[in-house]
Amino acid sequence: MAHLQPAAQLAAGEVRARREGAPRHHDRLDRVARLRHLRRAHRTQRPRPVGVHRVRFDGRRLHHLRPGAPEARRGGAADDPRQGRRRRGRRRGGRRQGARPRAWIQRDRFRHHRGGQRSDRSPVNPATRFLVVLDADSTLIQDEVIELLADVAGSGPEVAEVTERAMRGELDFAESLRARVKTLAGLPDTVFADVGRRIRPTDGVRELIAGLHAHGSRVGVVSGGFHELLDPLAADLGLDHWRANRLEVEDGVLTGGLLGPVIDAAAKAAALQEWAAALGVDAAQTIAVGDGANDLQMMGVAGLAVAFNAKPRVREEADVIVDVADLSQLLPVLGLRG
Repeated sequence: MAHLQPAAQLAAGEVRARREGAPRHHDRLDRVARLRHLRRAHRTQRPRPVGVHRVRFDGRRLHHLRPGAPEARRGGAADDPRQGRRRRGRRRGGRRQGARPRAWIQRDRFRHHRGGQRSDRSPVNPATRFLVVLDADSTLIQDEVIELLADVAGSGPEVAEVTERAMRGELDFAESLRARVKTLAGLPDTVFADVGRRIRPTDGVRELIAGLHAHGSRVGVVSGGFHELLDPLAADLGLDHWRANRLEVEDGVLTGGLLGPVIDAAAKAAALQEWAAALGVDAAQTIAVGDGANDLQMMGVAGLAVAFNAKPRVREEADVIVDVADLSQLLPVLGLRG
């Protein structure tokens, strides 16, 4: 024990001086305060029901509402202890003014909770490969290709009106497409390169495709537009499958006609099913994304139907409604980012 030295005996004044000079562990206290703040914020931001059949999605994480919420909860009852603290701000009808979920899932169609009967659509399984099939115009891209071509031909207003009526389901798509293509007669085929430079991919599309590919999933596009413009875009974005109409060209000039069958609503649904079978992807793991009436049949055969900035009729039929022009918002819905 000779190697052990006796403890030094310090005077009381020196002990007090050392104590006053010692660090106060401010960094540790700051960490504790931050944890308490985060815990309070978590309680404050707990999801509140916005309807018996809806699940809120705030763009970052899918919140599962508790099953069996009574109808009275739509009014925002404040005496329910499960609701947590209210966010600041005036409310009307139980929701803060301006508060709007960026996307939501209708729970009666696509169930994420344990209660209730089984739905005919099974929840997507993140462990399984997906097939995501998108519409092109106003979904994959921000533009309507036929309208860009019509602007060059001088028939823009006429074509835009017919396109809008077809998207609302007021006109037969095949008939309306032929009528619009007829106005393009006489355009040189060099118009494809000119219009192709004006096409704007939708925000988040590259992130969506990269995220799906990293997961081992596949991405397809089926369009009522035209191969002449979709082909170079598909190569640039790295799509796995795509299908569209073909314009008839003779001697370098558009004739105003189409080659082959029209890619209409039935053809879109058939393309999704064909690609899923070829890839060995179960129907429950297919996702259809569209905005118009021409996408409804494809959305009907998919495991999950997504309305992307869609017309009212499409929103009513969809499982997921996305109101922001950002396709990367689909990644958290599929459990690939959160």
